[in-house]
Amino acid sequence: LFLKVNASGVQIYRCDESSNGSGMMEYNHIGANSKLYSVYDNEKNISLGYHYYLSHPLAQGARLTFSFSTVDGDTLSAIPESTVTGNKFGTAKGSSVDDIDDLLLKAVCLSGYGHASHVSYVQRRHSKGGVPPSSCEEIGKKIQVSYTAQYLFWSQDRSLNPADIPAEIRIDSENFSPVSGFYSEGQQHYRFNGSSWINFNATSFLYTSPGKEVVGRHYFLEEADANGGQPSWDLFMPAGLSKVRVTTKVVSTVTVEKDSVDWSTLEATSYGGSPHDM
Repeated sequence: LFLKVNASGVQIYRCDESSNGSGMMEYNHIGANSKLYSVYDNEKNISLGYHYYLSHPLAQGARLTFSFSTVDGDTLSAIPESTVTGNKFGTAKGSSVDDIDDLLLKAVCLSGYGHASHVSYVQRRHSKGGVPPSSCEEIGKKIQVSYTAQYLFWSQDRSLNPADIPAEIRIDSENFSPVSGFYSEGQQHYRFNGSSWINFNATSFLYTSPGKEVVGRHYFLEEADANGGQPSWDLFMPAGLSKVRVTTKVVSTVTVEKDSVDWSTLEATSYGGSPHDM
């Protein structure tokens, strides 16, 4: 957990025709406008930042944005020190029908060097209010509904040998030292061989943390190298070209979650310094 703040403001809705084709009208959520305060600032004397929706979505439709300013208490006129924009990753029902949902956002864009620059996920909880009336009568009418909530900002675990790694795949730290760690997002590819699914490829990018720049990619070689390795990683140079490649083979695996790919330890089988065709 990197940062915890309280928020006070409004959720914004617009009266539109119902999407179910019934001809009825309903309020659709179009934005938010709230100030962020320290959880210890019960009087809300000093604003730390601001929560709002971008007018135009970023990657994956992300609009929900949090900015932290360089001048306490003047978030609207101060230049943002850092911002994080996220996309909805999951929701849970609020405490009552009058309370907006709790939610989890995954960061897709980070900027600046302040509070928000290392955020991976944002969690909204303890929401009060913010729910619009169940129906409306004037197309295009906008309303603001007061709400409060608590936002938790989570950063990626920077430990390169975290304590929760299962013993089956843990590296001997006395003989080996971690070099670097990345966040990866993409797909695993499977082929059915008549009796089971075989993992034959992967397509994913590597990031220093969610929302940061792409620094590499993960894939499988079409043919195994001389030592039986196929899973490979390219690390990009600043110009965007792949300059370093490591190819590996799996030596041990462990199932941590039923519906997730196994955690594994892989051994390096070959290295390369030439660009790999994108």
